[in-house]
Amino acid sequence: MNDVEQPEQIAFLRTVSLFSTLNEKTLTYLSAKLKTLHLSSGEVLVEGGDVVATLYLMKQGQLDIFTYSNEGKEQLVGAKYAGECAGEIAILTGVKRNTLVRAVGDTELLCLSKESFETFSLECPDAFQKLTQSILEKFQRVLLRKVLRSSDTFRHLEPEALKDLGKELDVAMFKGGDYLYREGDGSNGIHFIVSGRLQVRTDFKDGTQKVWAKLSRGESVGEMALLTGNKHSTSAVAMRDTLVATLSQDAYYRLLVKHPRAITKRFSGGIVDDLWAQIKGEDKTLNTLYAFTIAPANSDVLLDGFCDELTKALSAFGKTLHLNSARVDSILERKGAAQTLHDDAYNLNLTQWLNEQEAKHKFIVYQTDTDATSWSKRCLLHADKVLLVASTETSPKLGEIGGSLGYLCNRVDKRLVLLHKRETVAPFNTIKWLQKTRLDLHFHVRDKNAQDFNRFVRLLTGNSASLVLSGGGTHGFAHIGAIRAMEEAGLQIDQIGGTSMGAVLAAQHAMGWDSNTMMEKSREAIKRHFKMDYTLPVVSLLRGKSWGDFLETLFGDSQIEDLWLNYFCCASSLTEAKLKVYDSGPLSKYVRASSAIPGIVPPIYDNGDLIVDGAVLNNMPVNIMQERNNGGLIYAVDVGVGLNSSQQKPFDPVQSGWRLAFASKKNKPNIPSIMSILMQSATMGSQITQEKARNMTDLYITPQVQNYSALDIKDFDAIVEAGYTAAKIKIEQWLTEKM
Repeated sequence: MNDVEQPEQIAFLRTVSLFSTLNEKTLTYLSAKLKTLHLSSGEVLVEGGDVVATLYLMKQGQLDIFTYSNEGKEQLVGAKYAGECAGEIAILTGVKRNTLVRAVGDTELLCLSKESFETFSLECPDAFQKLTQSILEKFQRVLLRKVLRSSDTFRHLEPEALKDLGKELDVAMFKGGDYLYREGDGSNGIHFIVSGRLQVRTDFKDGTQKVWAKLSRGESVGEMALLTGNKHSTSAVAMRDTLVATLSQDAYYRLLVKHPRAITKRFSGGIVDDLWAQIKGEDKTLNTLYAFTIAPANSDVLLDGFCDELTKALSAFGKTLHLNSARVDSILERKGAAQTLHDDAYNLNLTQWLNEQEAKHKFIVYQTDTDATSWSKRCLLHADKVLLVASTETSPKLGEIGGSLGYLCNRVDKRLVLLHKRETVAPFNTIKWLQKTRLDLHFHVRDKNAQDFNRFVRLLTGNSASLVLSGGGTHGFAHIGAIRAMEEAGLQIDQIGGTSMGAVLAAQHAMGWDSNTMMEKSREAIKRHFKMDYTLPVVSLLRGKSWGDFLETLFGDSQIEDLWLNYFCCASSLTEAKLKVYDSGPLSKYVRASSAIPGIVPPIYDNGDLIVDGAVLNNMPVNIMQERNNGGLIYAVDVGVGLNSSQQKPFDPVQSGWRLAFASKKNKPNIPSIMSILMQSATMGSQITQEKARNMTDLYITPQVQNYSALDIKDFDAIVEAGYTAAKIKIEQWLTEKM
C-alpha cells in the first residue's frame, strides 16, 4: 500500500462501526496490516465447513450468506454490504462455519489475517480489548437472536413481534454469584437467559437457602413482579458467567402497544401455564442440567476414559461435547488457549466460544486438569453440576481440586462418583470417601460398564425410573414378581426405596440382585430363619431374633451407602413422633427398624430414638422418592391391603384368649388374630396418604394378595406369582397408553 492509499483506507476504517472506538494510531497500525481481495460475481469466499481465519471488511459489492437445508439445498439467510464486516465472530472463536458466502457482482474486500489479528492482540492489547469487546457485543446479539428463534419460550411469536422484541432487549453479562435482583426489590424488567444459568431462591437470615428453580438458556424470570407491580418474592442469582437479555418495563409497554395479542399471550399466558404446571406437579425447572464438570478427587484418578463413557451415555439424550484443555487448544488451534487467564484479552474470546458450544449442544462434559489450573477453574465456573470422581482402588485422599471444591465452586451441586473395577462384586468403604469429601450424595459405577453409566446418566438428566415398594408383611414378596415383570418389559430401575417389607425387598434389588437372585436368596433365608419365635408379650409377641437372623443372612454387614443403587427406607420414631428416612448406615439395622411392627417385634434403639415400622406413618413413601427423583418416572407397588371383609363374621366383643386358644377349629369364632390386628393397625394411619401417593406415580401396581395371610410364608410362591401377574397386566396397559 502506498502513502496515497493509506489515508483513504484509514478514512474508510473510520466508517466501519466495528472500528469506531479506535484512535488514529491504532487505525494506522491496522491499515498497514490489511490486504485487498477482489472477488468476481459468483465467486465463493467461504465454503460450508471452512475454518474462517480472516476478518473481512466490505469495501464495495455484496456478499450473500447461505445455510444448507437438511436435504443439502442452499438457503439464503442474509447479506453483507459495503461498510460491513464478515468473519469477525469466526476469527475470535476459530470454529468451522456451516455457511456458504458468495459474491454478488464484483466485490472488493480488505482482509485482516488471523496471524495479524493475534499480533495486534500482543502489540496493542488495550485497542485489541476494545475491538474484541465490540465483536463480542455483536456476537451476543447473534446468540440472542438464535435463542429467540429456537427456544420454546419465544419461537411461536409472530415474526414482527419477535424482531421488535430483539431490538428492545438490553444484553449484559453477569458473573457467577451476581444478583439480577434480590427478594424485596421492585421490578427491574423481565430477564431472558441467553447463555449460562440462573438460580431462583430464597436466602434466609441464618445463611441457608431454598432453591426454587434453576433456569437455563431460553428461560426467563421477573415476569410476575413486572406484570403485577409487586416486589420480588425471591432472588435471582447467576450460578456462573451468564449472558442475560433484559426487557425493561417501558420496553414491555411499547411492545404491548404494537403487538397486544402476541405479547399478552406470551407473558401473561406463560405465567398461567407455569402455575398450572406446578399445580399438576409437572414443574421441572430444577432438572434442566446442561454442563457437567468432571474433577478428579486426586492425581490417582484418570478421567479420560470416564469422560468418554459419560459422553457416550449422555449422547443418548442429546448432542454432547466432551472438552478438556488439550481438545480446546486443538479445536481453537491456539496453544494454551484453555489456560487463558480471566484478565487476559483472549478471555472474552474463549468465554464466548464456550457459550457458543453450549448453545449448539444439549450437554457439555467439562473435564478439569489434575490440578487447579486456569482451565480447571473455568470448568468449575461453567458447571451446572460438579462430579468428583474417586477411584476405589486408592485410599481416600484429596488432591488440589478435590480438597478445594468448597471455595472453588460453592454455588452448584456437587456429587461424589466412585469408580470401581469392572469385576467389582460389591462396593465397600464408601463412608470413608463421603466423610473425606464431605459430600452427601454419591453414585457407584464400574469402569467401562455401559449399564452402570446409562443408569448414572438417567439419574443426572431427569430421565430415571424410580421404584417404591410398600409394606405388607409376607405380601411384600409380591414385589419380587413385580420386579420380574418389569425386567421382562425392559423397564429400568435406577433407584429404589420402601417401607417395612418393601424396604427388605428394595434393599435386595439395590444390592444388584435381579428377580431370580432375589427369589433364591429369599427362599434360602426363609428356610433357615423365618420362624415365629414367640415370647412373653411384655414388649412384643415375638423375640425378633429369627427376623434379625433372616435379615443378617440376606445383607450381612452391608452398608446402605455401599449399595449399587441409591436406596432409602422409612421408619417411625416413637420418641420424636415423626418419620425417619435412612439412606446411609448399617443396612440390616435400618431395614429391621423399618419393619419392626409395633407389638409384634421389639422396637430398635438408635441414638436415643425408639424406632418402629415405617408403615405407621408412611407405608408408601412416594413423596420421599419424589424429592430425590429429579423429574424422572416413579413406579410403585402397593401390597398394603386391609383385612379380607368377605371372611369376617359377627362375634361377641368380649373374648377369652384362653378359650380361643384351646377351642376346636369347628367351635372357634372367625376372629382375626392379634398379629393380624396389630399389623393392620400399624398401617391404618398411613392409608390416607396412599391415594395421594398414587397420584404422584406414573405406574401404580396393586397385586391381588388379600386372600393370602400376611404373616404366613407357606404361600410364598403364590404371592410372588400374584405380584408378577398384576404387574405384567398393568405394565402392558401402561405401555399401550403411552404409544
